[in-house]
Amino acid sequence: AKLAERCHTTRGMQLAKELPLCGSIAQAQTRQREVSEARALQDGGEALPFGGITDVRAFVERSEKAGVLVPDELTEIGKTLTAGQRLRRHILSRSARLPTLTQHAEPIAELPEVAGPISDSFDDHGALRDSASPALRELRQRVQGLLSDLSRRTDSLLCEGHIEPYLQDRFVTQREERYVVPVRADARTKIRGIVHGVSASGATVFVEPEEIIELNNRLKLAQLEVAEEERRILAELSRLVEESSPRILRNLEILAYLDLMDGAAKLASDLRASPVELVDASAQTETPAQIDLRNGRHPLMVLSGVQVVANDVLLDAGAALVISGPNAGGKTVALKLTGLCVLLSRAGLHVPAQEGSRLPWFDRVLTDVGDDQSLEKNLSTFSAHVLNLCEFLNRADRSTLILLDEIAVGTDPEQGAALAQAVLEGLAARGATVLVTTHYDRLKAMAAESTKFKNASVGFDLKALKPTYKLHLGIPGPSSALPVA
Repeated sequence: AKLAERCHTTRGMQLAKELPLCGSIAQAQTRQREVSEARALQDGGEALPFGGITDVRAFVERSEKAGVLVPDELTEIGKTLTAGQRLRRHILSRSARLPTLTQHAEPIAELPEVAGPISDSFDDHGALRDSASPALRELRQRVQGLLSDLSRRTDSLLCEGHIEPYLQDRFVTQREERYVVPVRADARTKIRGIVHGVSASGATVFVEPEEIIELNNRLKLAQLEVAEEERRILAELSRLVEESSPRILRNLEILAYLDLMDGAAKLASDLRASPVELVDASAQTETPAQIDLRNGRHPLMVLSGVQVVANDVLLDAGAALVISGPNAGGKTVALKLTGLCVLLSRAGLHVPAQEGSRLPWFDRVLTDVGDDQSLEKNLSTFSAHVLNLCEFLNRADRSTLILLDEIAVGTDPEQGAALAQAVLEGLAARGATVLVTTHYDRLKAMAAESTKFKNASVGFDLKALKPTYKLHLGIPGPSSALPVA
């Protein structure tokens, strides 16, 4: 949602909300480079120009069904094509600095054979110009000539003796697209002509005098010819759109993706985020893959404007980090921070951490955070957590990151601690990477004795009676329940 807010176009926002994770490390690295390039443009005051681009997909698709588009729709298509051309040239003129964005921009079809005629046919207000066709200019001039004739003739009629005495007022108006004069209702039989309406009060009858009936007829026919020529022009322009519809629709997809990258660059700037190095978590190498987040910050906390304490998270893939410390001290934040950073990297976005950070490429992130109790499913807090743990044990492998908040709570503490230890040992045996928060001393002791498990704790200032929110790697922390209380 925060990414979508930073996009310019409707389709770009939609892509942001539906953003899929990348399918490979190479794809994610490429996307990170695209974000970096868009961000460099923004930082240099050369941001991608998205003005004039609108979602004209529905109009283009209607043209494919031989639909005749209205002026507003055609002008929107013309402006979008022109804006796409401008965006393409903006990127290509900087291709040496924007190699990955250039690969997207090059296929944008400029389509001057569509944008040109549309631009030439409409004025700044979206109305067809007289120059849209030679016939249209001539027909409109004829209409103007007939209007002038009608104006002169009706003005003279208002002064003629057989009409003037019976007028309700001295003006000419229109009824049913015919020029008429206002006649007193008691005198409507005094003027020869056609009645086209009566005022709301009934005191005035609008009469078309017989002297101007033929002129009105000629004007009406001329106006119909103008309307027919305008419809023909719109149909011709719509046919141009139809002929190029596959390329226009392709343009829209490219422009939406570039908009997404521009939004991602804005998000990265607002998060003070960086691209991260990605390593295959399941690969068997001499140097193990690591979660190595340096000065990591929870992205939603950063965007909310609160003061965020940055933390390092360091853990080998396939190991477990046991995080202890006081309540309300930031243990869960460290869990969510790590999970969100992993997913951001999987989406090819920059991560709110210092440059030089590294993350394994996980196929899945499984989380048990919060309370899943359900009266309808007859689940207590404890049994709901146990169901999740069963699923995680079945799905765990070397490509899995698992986040467990307060593992195996809600039951007898001795038995809960034993169950938690057994589950963590089972997940470790399957090669999963695990972050777990706990108050169990048994788990802290296990992390101190086993190479597969590492301790970490969040600090608490006993003098000030406040958590420090600082994560300390390698040492367990007391729960400090009574001081917190």
